Amino acid sequence: MNIKLFLVYVILFFIGTISRANNINSTKLTKELIVTKFGVKGDGITDNTFLIDKLIIKAKSQRANLYFPNGTYIYSKNGMNAQGIRFIGQSKETTILKETSLKRVHNMDGAENITFLNFDISDDGTSKSRFFNNCKFEITLSVKDDYVLVDNGKSSSDIDVVFTNCDFQFPRIWVGLYIRQYNSVLVQNCTFNGDAWHNIRLDQPKNVNADVKILSNTITGGTTGIFIAPSRNKTMRGGLIQGNKLYHQKEESIAMDGFGNDPNMIPVIANGPISRISNDKEGNLVICMDKMYYHQGVAAPISLRNDWTSFYFSFGEGSGLEGNYAKIKSFNVKENTLTIEKKFPADSVLVNGDGGIQSGFFDWIIRNNYVNGTLGMNKTYGTAISVYLNVFGIIIENNTVENCAHGINIAGGIMLHYYRSLAYNNIVRNNTFIDCDKYAEGEPSEETGVVRFTSYGGTHGPIQYNNVFENNTVNSGRFFIERQRNMMYESNKLSDKVILNIEDSHFKSYK
Repeated sequence: MNIKLFLVYVILFFIGTISRANNINSTKLTKELIVTKFGVKGDGITDNTFLIDKLIIKAKSQRANLYFPNGTYIYSKNGMNAQGIRFIGQSKETTILKETSLKRVHNMDGAENITFLNFDISDDGTSKSRFFNNCKFEITLSVKDDYVLVDNGKSSSDIDVVFTNCDFQFPRIWVGLYIRQYNSVLVQNCTFNGDAWHNIRLDQPKNVNADVKILSNTITGGTTGIFIAPSRNKTMRGGLIQGNKLYHQKEESIAMDGFGNDPNMIPVIANGPISRISNDKEGNLVICMDKMYYHQGVAAPISLRNDWTSFYFSFGEGSGLEGNYAKIKSFNVKENTLTIEKKFPADSVLVNGDGGIQSGFFDWIIRNNYVNGTLGMNKTYGTAISVYLNVFGIIIENNTVENCAHGINIAGGIMLHYYRSLAYNNIVRNNTFIDCDKYAEGEPSEETGVVRFTSYGGTHGPIQYNNVFENNTVNSGRFFIERQRNMMYESNKLSDKVILNIEDSHFKSYK
C-alpha cells in the first residue's frame, strides 16, 4: 500500500475514534426508541404512565434515548425517574409531555425539542450532567408561590448543568430555574416570562472555580432577574453574566447579594482584630485573630472549623495593608493561625488592625447586558445592577441601563451588628445610565440614586477600598460616593442634571 494512503487511513481511523468518543452522550447520535412503536399515544387523552415507565427501563438497558413524535402525551400517577437517558421530541411547539398534577417530582437528566406542561422537574439522583436544549417549561395549574419550576442540584453534587434555547413560563412562584451543587453552568438563549421571586438563581457551588456562564437570555418580570446568592461553604469565583436583556423586575435585575439579613448565608465567615503576625519559610503571612466574631458576636478559635482554605483573608482599616485580600493557604489549630497566599513582611501588618475571613463573590464579569424598567415599590427597590456584601474584583462593563429606579449599587457595610461586609477592587467602566433615579425626591442622604458606592452603617460601616468608576455615561440622577478610599474616578461623562455627592472618601485619581 502507498505509504501516504496508509497514513490517510490511520488519520481517518483516529478521527473517527475521537468523534465517536466525543459523541457517546450526543442526543442526536445515540440510539433512539420511538415511543409510539411501543403503544404510547400522543392523543392528549390516553394516560401513558405505565408504558413510558417501562420504556424508560428499556432505554436504560439499551443505552438509548426516547423519541416522541409530535403529539400530547399524558403522564401521571408517580414520579418519573428518567435519570441516565434523555427525551427527544420532534418539535418544541408540537411535542408536549403533560402532567395532570404538580404534586409529583420528576427526575430527568435532560431533553430536547419538548414542552413540559405542568411538570415538576427536580433532580434527586446522582447523575453528573443535566442537558436541556430547545425545551419549554410551562405551568398552567395553580401553585403556591414557594414553588420551584426546575430545580437542579437538589441532592446531586458536582453536576454540569446546561440549559440552551429553553423557554420558561409560569405564574407567581419562587424560582424559575434553580441551580446549586454545580461544577459548571451554562444558561444561554433562554426566555423567562412570569412572576418569579428569582427567575434564575445560583448558589451552593461544589467547586470554588465552577465555570458559570449566563449568556444572551431574555428575562421579563419577576422580583429579581438573575440572582447569585452566597455560600458560607465556598467562595463563588469567576462567573460571566453577559449579553442578557432584562425588563421590569421589581427589586433587582442582576444581583450578587450577600444576604446581610440572614446569619446562615451572610458570606463574612469571621472578622475581628489581628493579634499576631509572622512569616512562614516561604514568606507568606501567618495571621492570628484571637477574637474572631464568628456567629452573632461570639468569638471562636480556628479549631471550630476545618474548611478555612475555602476562603480569603482581607485587610481592613488600621491593618497596614488596607484593601488587600488573599486566599487562605493553610491553618494551624494548635497555634490558632491562618497562613495566607500573600508575601509581605510581617512588620507591614499592624497589630489590632481589622482582619476578616471572607466567602462571597470574586472576579465575576457582568458585561454587555441591557436592563430596562427596573422599578420597585418604593425608593429602596428597583436597582438594575446590585453588587453588594462581600464583592471583590467584580468587573461591570459595557452595560446599558434605562428607566430604572436606581442604576447600580456597589456596597459593603455592617450586617447583623457584627459582620463587616466588604466591597473591594470592583471596576465599573464603559456603562451607560439613562433616566435611572426615579425616586429622586427628598434629601440627598436618602438611599436613592442612579449610582451608589457606599458602606451600610454610616460612620460605623467599614471603609471600602480600591473601587473604580471610569468612562461611564450618566445623563441624570443623584450619584453617591461614600466611605471610599483609594478610589479611581476618571473620564466619566456626567450631564449637568447629575448631582454628585461625595462623603468621607479619598481618591487615588479623580479627573
